[in-house]
Amino acid sequence: MRKSKGTALTALEIRQALWMRLNRALTCHDLFKDIDRLAKDKVAKFNQHLRFFQTCESALHDATIIATYSLYETPRDRVSFWQLINAIPANKMTPALRQGFVLRIDEIKPSWLKVAMVRNEVVGHQTTARSYSEVRERANLTFACVEEVLAHSRDLLFDIANQCMDTHVDFMTDSHGAADRLFAQLPDPMILTPPRP
Repeated sequence: MRKSKGTALTALEIRQALWMRLNRALTCHDLFKDIDRLAKDKVAKFNQHLRFFQTCESALHDATIIATYSLYETPRDRVSFWQLINAIPANKMTPALRQGFVLRIDEIKPSWLKVAMVRNEVVGHQTTARSYSEVRERANLTFACVEEVLAHSRDLLFDIANQCMDTHVDFMTDSHGAADRLFAQLPDPMILTPPRP
C-alpha cells in the first residue's frame, strides 16, 4: 500500500503495475488461444455451450488487446515501459543501458502498432471510418504478433527489473491447460437419435 497519496508512482510501483498487467495479458491470451483450439477440436461440446464460449473468447480477446496496448502507451500520466524507464533514478540506469532499453521498445513498435490499431479502432473505441473487418484486415494482427509483443515485454521487464532495480520478476504460466480442464468437466453433448419404428 502506498504511504503518500497524490504523489507520482515510484519506479517499483510502476514495475509492479506492469508486471500485473503483463501477467493478465499473458493469461488472457493463453486462455483465448486454448478456447479457440478447443472450439475446433471439440465442436459439439463447444456448440452446446456456444454463448458462454463466445462471450469468454470476446472478453479474453479484448482484455488481451487492452492490457498489451497499455504496456507501451506514450502519455506521461500512464503506467508504461516509457514511464518505468523515466522513473528509474540515474544512479540505477546508465545512459547506455537506458538507450538499450529504448532501442528494444523501438524494435517492438511495428508489432505493437498493430495491437494499437485494433485497440483504438475496435476494442477501446469504435471508429466510424472503417468497418470491424476493414480494421482487422489493415492491422493484420495475428496470434503470433500478439505473442511476439508479450514475449518481448516479458523479457524487457525481466531485464529492467534485474539490471536496474535489483529485483526479479516471475510470470504466471499456470493458465496453460485451464481451458482443457474446463472442457473436461463439461458433460458430453447429448446426441438424440430418432426412435426406431
